[in-house]
Amino acid sequence: MTGLMLRVMGTRGRRAASRVLPRILRDRAAFRASLQPVRAWDFQRILMGHGEVYESPTACADLLAALERRLGP
Repeated sequence: MTGLMLRVMGTRGRRAASRVLPRILRDRAAFRASLQPVRAWDFQRILMGHGEVYESPTACADLLAALERRLGP
């Protein structure tokens, strides 16, 4: 069942923000503004509530890029 849900959400087998994200956001501008402090953080590990731990020197930038790709322009 997990594999099916990950496929539906567009995240199976890759690091990506869910397809649901743009649909549940009421104010994209406010969401983008809330990410501003995150840009100043320097983290290299992302611990998700599911799946594998993601470790990379660019973890912070990778997370922000995944969110921006899903949000679109």
